[in-house]
Amino acid sequence: MRTRGIREQEKKKENLFAALESGTHSPALIERLNAVDQELTEMVAAREAAVVKPIPLPANLPDVYRHYVSELVQTLTSEKVVGRAVDEIRQIIERITVNYDKGTKSHTMEVVGDIVEMLGKSNLSDADAYRQSESSIKLVAGVGFEPTTFRL
Repeated sequence: MRTRGIREQEKKKENLFAALESGTHSPALIERLNAVDQELTEMVAAREAAVVKPIPLPANLPDVYRHYVSELVQTLTSEKVVGRAVDEIRQIIERITVNYDKGTKSHTMEVVGDIVEMLGKSNLSDADAYRQSESSIKLVAGVGFEPTTFRL
C-alpha cells in the first residue's frame, strides 16, 4: 500500500516538473510541487521506518504440529462436530494430494492451503499476529519437519 502511494506521488512530482519545464512558472505550481515533494519525502521515510516483525515459532514446532494433527483426528471422529469441522477445514485447505512411492512402499500426503489461517486457528491468541504478517510467512517443510505421511 505504501509503495503504491509513493509511486503516485512520484508521478505527480514528475508531472509538475514537466509543467515547469514546458514554461509554466506560476507561484501556485511551485507551491504545489513543494507540497508534493514534502509528502513524498514523508511517505518514503515512513516506509523505510516500517519494520516487519518476525513471527516467533516455537522450537518444538514439529511436536506441536503432530499434537494438533492427532487432536484433529480425534475431534473429527465425533459426530457432533463433523459437519462444522468439515466446513472450517474446507475454508483453509485447498487440496490434499496423496502419493504412493513403490520404491519405499510408503505414502506421502501434501496439504495445500492457507498457512496463515491454519496457524491462526491452531493458536487463537496469536491469530491476529499471523494475519498482520501474512505477506511475511513462508513455510517450507520437508523430511524431519513432520511425519512423512503429513508432508506439507
